[in-house]
Amino acid sequence: MERGISQTALLVAVAIVLAIAITALALIARPSAVNERCRFRLFRLGGAINAWVEDHGHRSFPSIVNPQPGDLWLPGRTGSAGLVLWNYLGGNIPSQPHRDETPEQYAERLRGNELSVCPASGLEYWYDDQGLGSTTPNELLSHQPPEIRYFHCQQIHGAAPHHLHGQDGAFAVFGLIGASGAQIVTKADVAVMRTDLVRLEGDHSTLGAKDREERIDLLRGRIEALDQEMGSSGQVEMKRLSAEVRFLPAPR
Repeated sequence: MERGISQTALLVAVAIVLAIAITALALIARPSAVNERCRFRLFRLGGAINAWVEDHGHRSFPSIVNPQPGDLWLPGRTGSAGLVLWNYLGGNIPSQPHRDETPEQYAERLRGNELSVCPASGLEYWYDDQGLGSTTPNELLSHQPPEIRYFHCQQIHGAAPHHLHGQDGAFAVFGLIGASGAQIVTKADVAVMRTDLVRLEGDHSTLGAKDREERIDLLRGRIEALDQEMGSSGQVEMKRLSAEVRFLPAPR
C-alpha cells in the first residue's frame, strides 16, 4: 500500500512539474512568436515600399496616411498602408463575417492576419511620413541619407510593445542600399516592357478596369523614367533598395 501511494504521489508530482514546464515554455515562446510575426510583417511592408518605389521610377515614396495614435486597426481606412500597398502585399480579399460574429469580433479576426498591424498591440505600424516626405528614393540610393525608416511599432498607452534581450522596445523597418547592389536595365529590357504595355492596353478580359488602368499607368511611368535615365546609351544602372528590420530599445 505504501509503495502504491508513493508511486501515485510520484506520478502526480511529475504531472505537476510537466504542467509548470509547459506553462513556462508557453509564456517564454509567446513573446518570441509575437516578435517573429512582427519582424515578418515589417519586412513584408518594407519590401512592398521598395517595390512601389521601383514601379514609380524612384521619383517618390508612397503617400500613406497614419491613423490617429492608439486607434485599433479597422479594415478599409482611406490612405492606410494596407490599401496603398494592397497589390504589393498579396492583395487578398478579406473573408466575410461569420454568421454569429459582431462587427468588433469580425474586425478583431481580420486584425490578427493584417500585415500592416503590429501583432503585439493591434495598432497599425506608424509610417515615417515626415522623413519620407522630405527626401526621395534617388537621394536614398545616393546615400543622402544612407538609410531611412519606413515603419515602426506604435506604443501601447505610452509603453513599448515588445521585449527582447531583457529590454523593452519596438521593431522598425528601414530602407537602405541592397546587398545585391544594382540591376542593369538594357534597351532590350525596355522593349519587352513596351510589348507588355501594348498587351496590357488591349487586355479587357482578365482584369478589372481600375486595376488595369493602374497597372498601365505604373508600367508607362516606369518606361518613361528608364528612357529618360538611359538617354542615348544602351543601358542604365538601376540601384536597388532593400529592407532591414531592427529592434529599437526604448529610452530609459
